[in-house]
Amino acid sequence: MKNLQLFFLLIATLSATRIQAESQQKAENQCSSVLQSAGASQWFGASVAHSIHSINVRALQKFEPSTTEKNSVPTVNLDLSADRPILSHAPDRRGPSDSMYLTDGMKTLDEVLSHMGDKKWDIGFFSPLERVVHVFHMQEAWEMTLKEYQKLKQNPPSSDVCKCAKDIENNGVLKMLRFNALAIREASLIYGDTMKAYDTSLQYYIQGGYTYRFKPERVFKESERGLSLDQILLKEKESMPKLTDAAAWEKWKEIGKMSMTEHFDTALFLYCSLNKV
Repeated sequence: MKNLQLFFLLIATLSATRIQAESQQKAENQCSSVLQSAGASQWFGASVAHSIHSINVRALQKFEPSTTEKNSVPTVNLDLSADRPILSHAPDRRGPSDSMYLTDGMKTLDEVLSHMGDKKWDIGFFSPLERVVHVFHMQEAWEMTLKEYQKLKQNPPSSDVCKCAKDIENNGVLKMLRFNALAIREASLIYGDTMKAYDTSLQYYIQGGYTYRFKPERVFKESERGLSLDQILLKEKESMPKLTDAAAWEKWKEIGKMSMTEHFDTALFLYCSLNKV
């Protein structure tokens, strides 16, 4: 009798799990439609994760001046030695001499160059020049996002749209933030497809198209529940070149191109998060 009761309990548990999974999948599908009907792209999660992965309070205050460290905008923890790879709120991250400077450019340089040589901060395998290029690339992205954000302030999204935009556990944002954090913290594991790759003299460089939008047609298929090894593990030849000459800079510029749909995705997410819609 006891075994029979356990059997029925197991059946009930499995049934409840299946129903819960089906319900979650249905909600994800509905949200995908809701977001796209509001103008978001099908790569919403990847676009947003790219733009917010290193954002801070100073950048968010461009969108809403009253923004504090309690902002509901998750980001990758640039302290690579920390236990928490992803932060729930973008931090008020500043350089040690922030108050000396008036312009955002110098404040940004102070923040970046004060960690020069620190392999456990930011993208540790980037050279100082590459770190500077990366941070100004992100500032360029935020400026473009701000243009879309200002349009949204004139024509705000509905609460239903915002509910889906903020559902980072199901709309792809958290999934891609996790990949960003992994690619930054353990780049050699992402790109090391040969044993030679684990020679300590080699370094690996993130390619934007793969880090932020790698194989998106599979990642964001509505029927797909997770990331496969083939999606996560890439090849050394798919990484960026070291930024040592003009030819490499041309490739970096090509990789860094972004579309306005990506900026709209981020603007939608930030509007809903910062305005508590």
